[in-house]
Amino acid sequence: MNIAGCELPRKAAAILVLAAMFMLSLTVAAAADEAQPGADTIKVVVNSKTLNLEVAPTVRCDRVMVPARAIAEELGARVIWQANKQSILIQKDEKTIIMTMYHPLAYVNDELVVLDVPPFSIDGSTLIPLYFVSQNMDAKASWNAESNTVTITSLPKAAAAYCLQ
Repeated sequence: MNIAGCELPRKAAAILVLAAMFMLSLTVAAAADEAQPGADTIKVVVNSKTLNLEVAPTVRCDRVMVPARAIAEELGARVIWQANKQSILIQKDEKTIIMTMYHPLAYVNDELVVLDVPPFSIDGSTLIPLYFVSQNMDAKASWNAESNTVTITSLPKAAAAYCLQ
């Protein structure tokens, strides 16, 4: 009886180990599926030009995050990385935006603004909230969920002053 008593826990332990290995294999397979490019890839179009970005846009807290330099320069802005402050400065016409890495506060022409998602770094690129930078660079951003595409269109100065108020 003792022998039978010992076998049962061994069998139960073996079953638990096999079940754990099976669950782990499912988790690894699901992670591999998520990592593959395809349906979840976000396409960015600025003024009818599809951008080929070195770092792919990503979604954080329901906000599309894009590489700062590529988007800002495509919108005609100048981008300055301030390494000593870990901040990025974006200038276009009379507009200046300053955002600090991993910090939820930004400045737009010396006015303090709260960001939904702070800038962060992936593979050496600073990603910033697309809608925030578009709006402050006098552009309109729209999202097409079917094609996972963000379209950014620069607005003429008169329209930008009217539309973005």
